[in-house]
Amino acid sequence: MFSKKEIISMVIAALMMSLILMFNQDILETDYFAFYCVISIFVILLFIVSKKLIARHLDIDIKIKNWELSRYWITAKAHLKHPIPAGIIFPLVFAFASSGYLKMLTFLQFESSALPAKAVKKYGLKRFSEVMEWDDAQIAFYSIGSLLLLAVFASLISGDFFSALSRTSLYFAAWNLIPFSKLDGTKLFMGSRPLYVFTLILTAIAALIVIL
Repeated sequence: MFSKKEIISMVIAALMMSLILMFNQDILETDYFAFYCVISIFVILLFIVSKKLIARHLDIDIKIKNWELSRYWITAKAHLKHPIPAGIIFPLVFAFASSGYLKMLTFLQFESSALPAKAVKKYGLKRFSEVMEWDDAQIAFYSIGSLLLLAVFASLISGDFFSALSRTSLYFAAWNLIPFSKLDGTKLFMGSRPLYVFTLILTAIAALIVIL
């Protein structure tokens, strides 16, 4: 299910996430490394596996990679010669600039391509051989939705681990809903505005359940 490059990207993301979660009030709580590492792996695996499953259902192949910033503006020529590893730089900058209070959990992006079976599948009276923005929006929606479900269910179980898992899942989902660069929020917003607004509402409801 995962290529070697994808596994490397996921490991980097899990380590980055653990580091960000451990950093609190200018202190790196290394004693909690294993605790946060398990949570990070759990959240990232659910985020990616749900993507893979819905993509396969849509006859789409997706590749996971560390989030990169490849352009500095919205114009066609505003491309960078070398992409910036935004999934590493941005979370670290936000964390250290805020003394660990602002945890930017944006580490990964996905790229999609149509499988041969997609060209022969009918969508009503039409067939589409390429990946549509709506397809990417569905993939993003279900992966974020799976994290919101995890956040809600984990909040119903007592214990420090489940409390941390619940909040981390919620924060991860919320951060990746930002419609910026190649984050899931952009794919969801560009693919379907109504679905994006619906996801925001679901996130707000989940937040009320988890936090209150």
